[in-house]
Amino acid sequence: MKTLELPDLKIYKNSSRILNFEFPLNLSDIIKISLIGKLNLLLIGERGEGKTKLIEEVNSLYFSEKGIYIRARPDMKLREIFEKFNIEKMEVELKEIRNSPFTIIDEINRAPAIIQNEFFHILDGYIEFENRKIYLGNGYHVVFATANYEKEGIFSRYHGIFEMDASILDRFGVIINTDLFSPSPLDTIEIVKNSYNDENKEKDYSEYLKKIFDEVQKLPLSLDAIILILYLRHGLNYCEKNIYNSKRVMISNIPSICEGCHKLGKGCGYIFPPSIRFLKSLISFSKARIFYLNTKGINKEIVEYNDLLEDFSFLGPFNGIINNNFIYEKYSGDFLKAWIDFKNKIKREIEERKERIKEIIILSLKGKRYIEIFKEFDEEWEFLREICESVYEIAKKEGDLLKIMEKNPYKFKEIAENYKNPFLLFMIKND
Repeated sequence: MKTLELPDLKIYKNSSRILNFEFPLNLSDIIKISLIGKLNLLLIGERGEGKTKLIEEVNSLYFSEKGIYIRARPDMKLREIFEKFNIEKMEVELKEIRNSPFTIIDEINRAPAIIQNEFFHILDGYIEFENRKIYLGNGYHVVFATANYEKEGIFSRYHGIFEMDASILDRFGVIINTDLFSPSPLDTIEIVKNSYNDENKEKDYSEYLKKIFDEVQKLPLSLDAIILILYLRHGLNYCEKNIYNSKRVMISNIPSICEGCHKLGKGCGYIFPPSIRFLKSLISFSKARIFYLNTKGINKEIVEYNDLLEDFSFLGPFNGIINNNFIYEKYSGDFLKAWIDFKNKIKREIEERKERIKEIIILSLKGKRYIEIFKEFDEEWEFLREICESVYEIAKKEGDLLKIMEKNPYKFKEIAENYKNPFLLFMIKND
C-alpha cells in the first residue's frame, strides 16, 4: 500500500461526506488530493463560514506559513501584488520568491478586473513584471482562493464585488461550494474552540508534494477513459445548427439558436464542452484521487472512465459547463442533482457504445474497415471516425498494429513516433 505523509487538518474540522464519490471523501481529503495533483483550488460560499480559516491552516500545516497571502479589495492596486512578492528586490530576494510554493488570494472577486488579470499569471505559476516572467515556487506552486457568491447569479451578491471572468474560473482545477458540505454540529464545536498558535506551524511539504506529483502523473488511463475525454471535448461540442457543427463558435447564441432542435429536450443546448485546461485538471485530479485511495488501501493502478465520470461530476458544477439558468429552472438550483443526472446520461452514452467503440478501434489498428459499424453512431461521435481513419491509414502501410504492439512494443513505439500520431502515442503511455 502506498503511503502519504500529509497530516489531516487540525483546526478546520469538516467530516461531511462529499456525495459525488463512491468511496467516502470529505473536504480534508479533497484538500490533500488537490495538493498532490498540484491543482489550484477555489472555495466559494457564504461569508463567515470558515473558508479563509481553512486556507490559512493549509498554509500553516503544509507549507510552514511560507505562502504569500493576498487579500483582494475593490481599491487594490497592481503595485501591491508586486510588493507582496518582493518583485522590486528580485535580484536580492530571488530565492525567496522562487521558494514560495503557495499563494492565498482571499475574497478574490473583490478585486477589479485589472487586478484579476494579474491573478491569471499567479494561477499559471508566475508574476509578469517589466516584460519578465518570474516563476513562483521551486517546481511546485499552487493557489488556493476564496470567493463569496449568490445562489441566483454567480459571484454578484455583495456590494463592491466584481464578476469573475470565465477564464480565471477555468484556472481553478477544483471549485468547491462549501455551503454544500457544511461542517457537522460536532465539527462546529471543534472549529469555534480551536485557534492558531506557534505549535500549528508544521514543516514545509512542498518538496515532498513535488515528488508525489511526479509519481501521480505516471498513473495510466484506460482506453475507455481516453474515449470519455474525447467525448466530453468533441462529442459535447457537436451542434447541427451551424455549418461548423460546433457549439463553441455559437456559444453566445445558445440556447436561443437551439429552438426547434430535437436535441434541446435532452438538454443539449444547455451543456457546453469543457475546455482543454479543464480536461487536463480533470485527468490530474483523477490520477491524484486514485493515488490517494491507494494510500487508504483501495488498490487501483489505472484511471478508468468511471473514475473520470465521478470526478467530472464533482469538478464541473461551477465551471460553466452546464447553463446555470437551466439548473435553476429544471432542478430548482440543485447543482448536485443536475450533475448526477448529467453524469448518468454520459455514462449511458458510453456504456451503450463502448464495446462497439473498442471493436472499431481494433479494426482500425488491424488495418480493416469499420464503416458499417459506424452507421450505428450519432453525429456527435464523428470525432472517433477521424481518429480511427488516421490509425487505419498507418496500419495499411505498416501492417497489423495490434499484432506489432503485442509482439514488438519497441517497433510499435517507433511507428507511432515516426508518424507522430497522437492516439498511438497516447496508447503507449496509457492503456
